[in-house]
Amino acid sequence: MKAIITIILILNGLYIAFAQNETIRGKIICEVKAEYEFIRENVNVLICTDCEEFSVELDENLSFEFRDLKPGSFEIWIEPHTRYSYDFQAGVLEPNENLYLEIPVAFSCKYDQSENDKTCPICKKQNRVIPTNYGLLDYQPLDSYSLGCIKSDCDPNWYCKRDKIEF
Repeated sequence: MKAIITIILILNGLYIAFAQNETIRGKIICEVKAEYEFIRENVNVLICTDCEEFSVELDENLSFEFRDLKPGSFEIWIEPHTRYSYDFQAGVLEPNENLYLEIPVAFSCKYDQSENDKTCPICKKQNRVIPTNYGLLDYQPLDSYSLGCIKSDCDPNWYCKRDKIEF
């Protein structure tokens, strides 16, 4: 009987010593509310670790999970890719580590929603919201917020002085 218990304890110890307990959990942050269903139904999260690639689907809350990973470097990305968000993350997974990642995703410019509405998404007010401007200006107008001289096709339209956010 002692021999059986000893063998079970040794096997259990070996299992614990060699089992892969590393996990990466996360959530996709939908930056454009109208895209929620599209993201939930069409986006997959992929991981490459130790030259192995795995894919998982999102659950109804846009969450994902990779279990029993090997320690070492990893890369995570989503498919399909989007040009409006940085949907790639890399890092190193340590032995017995559990990581939680949030990946912001937008398939259209998140600032298009606020183009004609200067209501701050934080305080829900307009009285301390000013327009943004771009370009090399000789002076800074008092009623606008400068975001530099280079404008892309997805830039903030407004700045809330109260909450200090661009939207």
